[in-house]
Amino acid sequence: MKCPVSIVGMLCLITVASSAQVGSHGKRYPLPSDARIAVGQRVIDKSADDETADSCRTYRATSRQVRHYFRTYKVVEGEEYHSMYIWLPCSIEGTVTVQGKTYWWSVNPGNTMGTNWPDGKGKTLGGKYSDDPSEGESRKQ
Repeated sequence: MKCPVSIVGMLCLITVASSAQVGSHGKRYPLPSDARIAVGQRVIDKSADDETADSCRTYRATSRQVRHYFRTYKVVEGEEYHSMYIWLPCSIEGTVTVQGKTYWWSVNPGNTMGTNWPDGKGKTLGGKYSDDPSEGESRKQ
């Protein structure tokens, strides 16, 4: 699946999460040191209420943070993604260029990231589990 930066990142992230590669669960995809990271636009879904949209406007991601996400986030699939992470209606999109090839990424404040690095195939990566709104406390990995 190809999700260009111009597409709304959240929709892409959800689609990628439901079609993750078999056998890749838990795998990490760190970037080489010479990878060039371009941080692009912030995207806020039009369905976001005013309070959420205000929170989304303060969400930021630097190239250093994105490199950290690639190094530490792991592939998450289906039930883990839907049960352990909160989807928020905003993301920051960008690209990473490695050896002349450009790949997309999209990070969400719910500690998830969609990308097609390094093989051109869409995947969802997750960091520390999001807060579980039904329990009101953070889950630990």
